[in-house]
Amino acid sequence: MRPLDVLVIAAYFGATLAMGLSVRIRGRGNSDSFHLANRSLRWIAVGLSIMVTVFAAVNISGFSGEVATHGLYVLLVLPAFIFIIPPVWIFAIPAFRTLRGYSAYELLEHRHGPAVRRLAEYMFVVWRCAWLALSLHAMGIVMSRMTGLPPRALVIATAAVATAYTALGGMRSVIRTDMFQFAVMALGIAATLVVPLVLVEGGATTILRSAASAGLLRPFHPFDPAAFALDPTMRMGAWSCLIGGSVVFLARYGTDQSVVQRYLSAGSLADARRGFVLSVLVALLTILCLAGIGLIVAAAPSAAPGPPAARFADFALSLPRGFAGLLASAMLAATMSSVDSIIHSSVSVLTPESHGANRFHARVPRLLTLLLGTVTTVAACNAGVLGTVFEAANRMVNAFGSPLLALFIAGLLWRGVSGHALLWGGVAGALFSFTTGIFLENLALHYYAVVNLLGTLLLIFLTGVLFPTVGRLPEAEGKSTSGSSSP
Repeated sequence: MRPLDVLVIAAYFGATLAMGLSVRIRGRGNSDSFHLANRSLRWIAVGLSIMVTVFAAVNISGFSGEVATHGLYVLLVLPAFIFIIPPVWIFAIPAFRTLRGYSAYELLEHRHGPAVRRLAEYMFVVWRCAWLALSLHAMGIVMSRMTGLPPRALVIATAAVATAYTALGGMRSVIRTDMFQFAVMALGIAATLVVPLVLVEGGATTILRSAASAGLLRPFHPFDPAAFALDPTMRMGAWSCLIGGSVVFLARYGTDQSVVQRYLSAGSLADARRGFVLSVLVALLTILCLAGIGLIVAAAPSAAPGPPAARFADFALSLPRGFAGLLASAMLAATMSSVDSIIHSSVSVLTPESHGANRFHARVPRLLTLLLGTVTTVAACNAGVLGTVFEAANRMVNAFGSPLLALFIAGLLWRGVSGHALLWGGVAGALFSFTTGIFLENLALHYYAVVNLLGTLLLIFLTGVLFPTVGRLPEAEGKSTSGSSSP
């Protein structure tokens, strides 16, 4: 990598570290400040923070690589974003806003006891930390090819910086850096999309013609009617993207603690709702931009057969001086914003404290932050066993949010379901989902989430039939949640 690109990356790292460390909660402080920034965020901060939380290097390189290899079939998932807006806006956000504590899973505890809540919290931590490990792994692969540095060294450095400022500053530090990370990510993606259009003779027309000749504009040009068939074994089709994508996004925006924590940190219900819609709109625009970058990657002179990550890295190195460093910084920004948000939200649900501010001490969440950061980093260094990044994200990681979504659907909407059924059916559903990701072959990528959702709901039902105990688990009888109120 050229000196100017290295200088751009170094400047980004330095600015991020300085910004993150500028906020610090000392000794005994306000619990709301560490976990929720005193519930004072405006809707723009909420929306942009959600967006950079759910986007990472796995989206930038993986999505662009998917388009460069298989065409525009993945854009069939876009309508799913629109379909999940009504249930999240009408039901999920108002329900979460009734909570006085920090865990989204208190809603389950109010009806079914603390054991069900703990199960949901552990499922969240495994789900999102696995996604985070995969994202760090994807970043390490691409950045290693770009810089020549070992992937594990890059993973460790990136995770260490994000973990450090998260441990010191809590939510305020996370939000402050998220705003900066969004700006860097947006600038990097925009520059990567625009610069080749200016430099290539013929601009967009040349790139589109090259993509069309390679068949990468399918299924839209030429129109591919097979994409709308009902074949469940088709790798990616309209129905699997629409149905499976809706399940994935509903789990992400309706049960993911790292997203719900932004709803809870908003200054009002209106701010939470507007922030959610902003995050969806920005995500849609970003995906379209990444699709354009994928077509540019395929048409670039540096394009050659090989893994998508390698093709993306070679394309980045072909950009003019400084712009390769800017794209690398965008990938780092996307990754670090996910590291700080997911680790911080995991700490918020795992911290063994009452939700009252008077009993807060910064030492416990800081130690948990460092521990989770270390565990996730180790997992990221060994994530290569999952296969290609895009397929692993859909088969193993995104689909693992389905059991958590099933707990919410059954626990909050299923009248008469018992705490026993939720607890043991949820455990069985998590094991079932892990098994399908490994052994179930030849299924459309987005259908893994659907299979896992339906499988978990069925297991909860069967457990309820076998163990028809109605109501909360016995250990929860007569107990109430400290510092929280029932919705």
